Amino acid sequence: MLKSVAKNFSILTLATITEAVIIFLFLAFVARQFGPSLFGKYILIGVYVHVVSVLVNAGIAPIALRELARHRDDSSELFDDLFSLRLVLGVFGYLTLMLGATWLAESPEYMTLIGIAGLMLIIDPFTASYSAYYTAHERMAIPSAYNVASAGLSALAGGTLLIIGFGLFELILSNAVITLTIGIIWSVRFRARVLRFRFRVRFAAWRRLLVLIIPFAPIHASNQINRVLNVFLLSQIKGPLPMEQSVGY
Repeated sequence: MLKSVAKNFSILTLATITEAVIIFLFLAFVARQFGPSLFGKYILIGVYVHVVSVLVNAGIAPIALRELARHRDDSSELFDDLFSLRLVLGVFGYLTLMLGATWLAESPEYMTLIGIAGLMLIIDPFTASYSAYYTAHERMAIPSAYNVASAGLSALAGGTLLIIGFGLFELILSNAVITLTIGIIWSVRFRARVLRFRFRVRFAAWRRLLVLIIPFAPIHASNQINRVLNVFLLSQIKGPLPMEQSVGY
């Protein structure tokens, strides 16, 4: 037992550090290539998506992990319910994101970029569900490998596009394509080797899960949104610098 915990902890720690280093170096490169204004636009789009993602997914992760761990021997039906709830919330989050961007009177260019970046809200329910399942079964190597691969491929593709002269649209599109590709590959392998899950509309099961999730949601949301609140406020509060430039700095 102790050996398994130590192994999984080591894998998770190494993967988290590797992913963080990749993201840091990539963002530093993007900032250098774009300059403050364009980099600020790139970061702001990411913040919009992140805030909505946090709000619609707040509290789900700990409950999903706990319930799957408690029902490891017979988790097929529970997995279907968790996945279906996540997917419904993801679609709702995507629609909310687009309505919010419209309400904030963003330009057509922004709307297009936000629409592409926001596709992760629909893709994440798949990969997040797989990660929760493997974590509940103490198999951290698989989700860790996929997360590092996704970060590495996104950084490699994005960096290559910027070097050869492409811009913000192509960067965001490449991130979405890689995220979708990773999600499809993982889905095919998961369904073939682990569970042949399916989307099911079961309101009673969703209600039961939401009752468990709601107490965790405010804490999770406040911790996550606090990290990006300054970026969002800089985009809304008028000042001496243009909005994108202030966010970039």
